[in-house]
Amino acid sequence: MADHDFRIEIGTGGSEGYEVILRTPDGGEASSIMRLTVTDKQLDMLAARIPAAVIASSVTMRSGMRVGEQPVRQLGTLLFDSLLGEAGRSMLIASRNQAVREGRRLRMVLQIRPPELARLPWEFMFDSRDDEYVCLRNPMIRYPLSLTPVLPMEVSPPLRILGMVARPADLGALATADEVARLDSALKDLVRDGQVELEWAAGQGWRDLQEAMWHGPWHVFHFIGHGAVGPAGQEGSIALVDDDSSTYHLGAKPLARLLGDHRPLRLVVLNACETDRANVVNPFSSVARTLMRNGAPAVLAMQNVITDQAAIEFSRAFYAGLAALRPVDLAVMDARQAIHLALKGSLEWGTPVLHMRSAGGGLFARVGAVAATPAQASHHHAPAEHAGVPNGGVNTRPADSAHVAGQSARSEAVRDKLVEVAAIRAPGQVNAVAFNAEGTRLAFACDGRSVLVVDEIGRERLRVRHGASVVSVSDVAVDPAAGLLLATTEDKTACIWDMTTGGLTVKVSHADTARRVVFSPDGHQLATGSVDKTARIWDASTGSQLMEFPHGGNVLALAFSPDGQLLATASGDTAWLWATASGSQLRYLTHSGTVRAVAFSPGGELLATASTDGTARIWDPATGSQLAEIRHAGSVRSVAFSPGGGLLATASTDGTARIWDPATGSQLAEIRHAGSVRSVAFSPRGGLLAAGGQDRIVHLWQVVKDSDD
Repeated sequence: MADHDFRIEIGTGGSEGYEVILRTPDGGEASSIMRLTVTDKQLDMLAARIPAAVIASSVTMRSGMRVGEQPVRQLGTLLFDSLLGEAGRSMLIASRNQAVREGRRLRMVLQIRPPELARLPWEFMFDSRDDEYVCLRNPMIRYPLSLTPVLPMEVSPPLRILGMVARPADLGALATADEVARLDSALKDLVRDGQVELEWAAGQGWRDLQEAMWHGPWHVFHFIGHGAVGPAGQEGSIALVDDDSSTYHLGAKPLARLLGDHRPLRLVVLNACETDRANVVNPFSSVARTLMRNGAPAVLAMQNVITDQAAIEFSRAFYAGLAALRPVDLAVMDARQAIHLALKGSLEWGTPVLHMRSAGGGLFARVGAVAATPAQASHHHAPAEHAGVPNGGVNTRPADSAHVAGQSARSEAVRDKLVEVAAIRAPGQVNAVAFNAEGTRLAFACDGRSVLVVDEIGRERLRVRHGASVVSVSDVAVDPAAGLLLATTEDKTACIWDMTTGGLTVKVSHADTARRVVFSPDGHQLATGSVDKTARIWDASTGSQLMEFPHGGNVLALAFSPDGQLLATASGDTAWLWATASGSQLRYLTHSGTVRAVAFSPGGELLATASTDGTARIWDPATGSQLAEIRHAGSVRSVAFSPGGGLLATASTDGTARIWDPATGSQLAEIRHAGSVRSVAFSPRGGLLAAGGQDRIVHLWQVVKDSDD
């Protein structure tokens, strides 16, 4: 299950201190000033004592707090109290309690701008009132402020790990053979089952690494050896072996170049001392941070010297979790706890540092974790009256065996590559979701008077709040041309905002509650549907009304055809097709229940409708003939075509969003939610599906692209 993030951003300092912004999983935000109670010199002295204290803690002693632990707790308490304060600690506790209630994890995400603070060992933050180190309770990652986030990568087994060991003759000996043996042992069952491949580079020099990279794809690179901190103004390095068996210092930037062009690589593990230490001048001077700056999705590195025993314990537990497809941040916390338990009293669990810029804490896709097979979906969700209908409740033309075989393979392809990449908490029930044209922003309309805009990994970018008279925002749309935001509420209005600034640009009004809104394909017009029994077309730049379409009941759905020449509307049990130029009614399509959604395929050759009768139907809009019928166990509230038209998504009150082949009506995959699903939307450039509803969470899924997308 996806993490809840407790985000902490530390900005640049001033005369008063450092600006801190705290963001909670439920959308709460608070800012404060971090004031350290020690001088810079005293802070440096405290930090300088940590490496020796951590190593000393691994010496076996009897019960009780070691004397050597005192500076670690002292610094950890100083960092925790200065950063959070009383108010921040209360926010952290409330977020933990919320995560527990919802059966989720709370993850701490640190974004630290000042280099003098980024180099501090935040992993040792200590809550003196709870008498615990924070990152032994909650996963903790460091998230770069300046880098573009990445989505998890779909990995068809096996997960491929490239290992490399370097033992220069002129440096101290390491227990590399033991670590290699432990890593092999931890993964042997998964290797046997074909889930993981672990290979070791044939040599110990940079040429050996370069050649090994040619034989990928590799998803993880694991280095065992020595690391070094660069002097002021210079980068850190790892120690490889030169032609004469002496040390060859491979700098962070050359290493980044060797690894950076290998696109499948998602994780670099540097089991080498001090590969996360940076000098005070440049936070990117460490090996780990240079790799991040050069595009690595995640790096796990060591901020201090680490003993062989601790390195072995950490690698064993970490890879056992990673191979079991646990999120990487959670696998790191498991490994911290393994050191804490196996080496009693050791503080070396705080030596590893995890840097990530991937969505939701995941680096690798969890294959087939949430999508049921069509047979399973039918078993769990098909109503009794549809028990004889094949394909999970699909009524369509018979198929020959070749088609069935091809459809089975297609279903497997979609289902096995359906991966949740983010779960975004909303302030209320989610009524509608919509992407911008680039697929970089997702807007959703909620109960609680809000429209939220987030980026592709779920970070809030804009929140538009309505007045106190508004209880619910019922629909949202994004202008495909200019990126404007359009939403409608029960206060009879539809409003257009600037998606960047949140400034109101246009407002139009109905005689009663406005339920649905949509932009025309060119963005020049907008259409609204209302409880006043009309649909209307307006000029998007001026708000002047251009046309009105009278209905016999509430208008609950709208969609422009891709060429803008048709408007589909829904009222009662009927979907209507209108000519936008003349306003004339062309034809109507009927269900046995109220029609709640309409959508054209990208080419305009198909129209999908959704109804409270538990069906979605696919029509030829040119003739009005029905081509296929899809069945849910509950009311169908939303339909959406993928950008190439090869997939159709539906949302239902039966607690599922489903993906179908619109050409045949066959179900390809199912996504289960904790409550009614009210809206689905594909990103315009394909690959992502958003679904939201009653559970107040917008789930963002990565979907295998169909052949047309």
